[in-house]
Amino acid sequence: ETLEFQLVVTKRASKSFVDEEVSVATLEYGTKLHAYMEAVDFKNPVLDFIQDVWDRKTIAACLELPPLKEAQQANVFSEYGYYDDETKKTGYIDLLYEKDGVYTIVDYKTSEIDDPAYVEQLHAYRRNVCRLFHVDESRVRLYLVSLKKKQYASIP
Repeated sequence: ETLEFQLVVTKRASKSFVDEEVSVATLEYGTKLHAYMEAVDFKNPVLDFIQDVWDRKTIAACLELPPLKEAQQANVFSEYGYYDDETKKTGYIDLLYEKDGVYTIVDYKTSEIDDPAYVEQLHAYRRNVCRLFHVDESRVRLYLVSLKKKQYASIP
């Protein structure tokens, strides 16, 4: 007798991937940088909680990037979660902030920010921010931030 199991995958707006060439250490480092950003108090960005000096310098440099610098004077929603009834997917926006009626969505990536799947992901986030906050697309800006490279890209 043979048992068959069905793989159940929770659908999320973010990109799903399996890349055997990505090392566990790289994934863990990305998770660590993301956790640091999640813990940042944008109103008072003191980074003393980051013990590793190199990591602290990396996060400090990222906080000087224009989209993250602006968040320091805005209404911040970190790790903003939502459920999209249309696509039946959940989404977690790394950083969402509102300033003067303009909403900014920032998605943190460990290194590369040029993957077309990331653009799709940000467009899904924008669609839901427009729906949830009753704002027009023209009032929502999108950014990708490479934490490791300390770079950002504006996404149309």
